[in-house]
Amino acid sequence: MTFLSDEILKSLSKEQETLLTLACQNSNLEIVKYLLSQQNIDVNQSSISGTPLYIASNKGQIDVILEILSHPQIDINKGNSTTSPLYIACKNNNTEVVKTLLTCSSLPIDINAGESPLYQACKNGNLEIVELLIQQPGLDVNLGPIDLENQSCENTEEGHIERRITPLHAALEGEFFEIVTELMKCAGLDIVNDYDFAESIGVGWCID
Repeated sequence: MTFLSDEILKSLSKEQETLLTLACQNSNLEIVKYLLSQQNIDVNQSSISGTPLYIASNKGQIDVILEILSHPQIDINKGNSTTSPLYIACKNNNTEVVKTLLTCSSLPIDINAGESPLYQACKNGNLEIVELLIQQPGLDVNLGPIDLENQSCENTEEGHIERRITPLHAALEGEFFEIVTELMKCAGLDIVNDYDFAESIGVGWCID
């Protein structure tokens, strides 16, 4: 086999993409396989679009995802500057990609990466993804994005805590009551911040 130089493998195109990220963008499995076979390939090198795994997860390319996950140096949690492959799969409501990332790798996955994959699944009303996520160890069932519209902070002994929109809040707002029921089974669920919201939309009975 002819090996490509580091310069070729790591160089960026005028679109700020590497050869591997371009192959993922174009869903070209054979080129992905060839590039991953190169001795000096950096499987985690990010381009303007993110890492190869992030791009494949974003585009829903199961065969490419599986090929990338088989590389011994893969970092399953590295995505783009702010989110992870798991997060973008949940945001895109892609159940098959989520299943693949959670079940087809022995690597430790950051279940809370980004602004909470669980929040995105609850916002989308995807019960199957929610059920997959709440089975994962280390899940923060209360984690969600910062509430930019209501940035008042609570005073605690530790200082100020920014208010966040929780997964439960998202499920209540979408009236996804099957998801609410599943979340209520989770240890560590904090319903205090969501009770007033539930009452305001007339579903306070859900968390009584």
